[in-house]
Amino acid sequence: MLGVVIDDLFDGDRSRGELVLPLPARGGIVAIVGPSGAGKSTMLRDVCGALRRCGVRVVDAARVRLGSRGCLELLGGDARTAMERMSRVGLAEAKCLVARADELSEGQKFRLRIAVALQDEDSPQKRRGRRGRTRGDGNCSKENKSAPRAVVIDEFGGPLDDVTARGVARLLRRKVDRADGLWVVVACTRAELVEQVSPDVRVEISLDGEVRVVGGTAVGTKPPPAVARRGGARRRALCRSRAPDARRGRPGRALDVRIEVGRVEDYRALAAWHYRVGEPATIEYVLSARERVRGELVGVLVVSRPVLNGAWREPVWGDRYIGGDKRLAAGRLNREVRCISRVIVEPRWRARGIAVGLVRAYLRSPLTRRTEAVAAMGGVCPFFRAAGMREQRLPVKAADARLIDAMMFAGVARWMMASPREAWGRIEEGGMTGFAARELRRWAMESGATRALLSMSDKELFEAACRRVCDGMWAYTWERVASAGDASRLRREAA
Repeated sequence: MLGVVIDDLFDGDRSRGELVLPLPARGGIVAIVGPSGAGKSTMLRDVCGALRRCGVRVVDAARVRLGSRGCLELLGGDARTAMERMSRVGLAEAKCLVARADELSEGQKFRLRIAVALQDEDSPQKRRGRRGRTRGDGNCSKENKSAPRAVVIDEFGGPLDDVTARGVARLLRRKVDRADGLWVVVACTRAELVEQVSPDVRVEISLDGEVRVVGGTAVGTKPPPAVARRGGARRRALCRSRAPDARRGRPGRALDVRIEVGRVEDYRALAAWHYRVGEPATIEYVLSARERVRGELVGVLVVSRPVLNGAWREPVWGDRYIGGDKRLAAGRLNREVRCISRVIVEPRWRARGIAVGLVRAYLRSPLTRRTEAVAAMGGVCPFFRAAGMREQRLPVKAADARLIDAMMFAGVARWMMASPREAWGRIEEGGMTGFAARELRRWAMESGATRALLSMSDKELFEAACRRVCDGMWAYTWERVASAGDASRLRREAA
């Protein structure tokens, strides 16, 4: 345990006091909650000062300067690492990934500042000098690289609606649980939002100056005693209970949604939030996730028939779907395999395990013995893997590899192709449209399946190429345990 002692609790005409906070030694969350004007921001500064005196590095999220640079540039590291950091605060949408910081809404900027503040303090870009710097807080000197760190967030959830704020709160809890030596100190007026953070230590402040400390599940109900002190009375709030380690024994949360069989209209209602344009070629089954109380549609899963050619099948299932008579192989594929072609979660409800819950719900009662999925952003949002599916990275074709390199030269990384319109705008801004058009038409000529695209305009061809190149980054497969009936049927088919 780390005992943080705050000597000067309030300033001005408020009575001064002393507060002792028992913090988990390996990190945790401290939440300061109370009405406006109760002194939360003052206590927040006092807690930060006490942490600094204990050798903890403090980064204030409100002091992160965003400027007009790209969001991923602010987060440092490679593209995948930066996207993972954005996904931790619910900003894994394609439009946010390719946008500049000054193009975001106030709520998105609030979340981006948290992502910048939470990024690893010892990253190479941090040591070189990160473009997204913090003012005043956060010491990156060589001698304290290994010191524990604390992130401070005042007015937590202020610019966010209730649904988004609850999602960010759970993401914050998850980040702290997985980190080591990380404290997060938040100040908030919304008690229901603090519950979503599951703080290790909760400090409640009232307008009359009373302070109540809750450590873990135990509450210090004894009123703070008055202690004689030269210069005036002081108040002392003590909590002797030990807050349990966040990584040990924390109960899991149930989903706030119910999952049920849905309709095609449910998918179409959320289709605009998916990075792929257009509907799947076939739609055979839909699962919908709805908020338990109001019945609001928050997520959807779509199951389709598989494509005939898939390089990911042979390493897992051998030549069952590619060898011998092509017609028989196609028949076996259609009988035995279905593809999860879309998993969409409404942005405000992301980071709550809804995507994982949808996939697991389908795999409990699948249409066929084998299930597959292909995702362009599987490395950033690995919910298929979390649901129990087997993951594999797909090989890149030579023509696709050349196009990816050419677009990189034109200022568009592969992940940016998930949002073709924004990516094409970058090419136009950089004056690389002529170069990009030549490379796109060379790519289309490499295959009979893409030659039909040559009649499109340059922009339309680029959008079509993005859909093809982005797909196939990650493939996922799953197989139900075969029963005796399955085995006898397979023997009959083989005979």
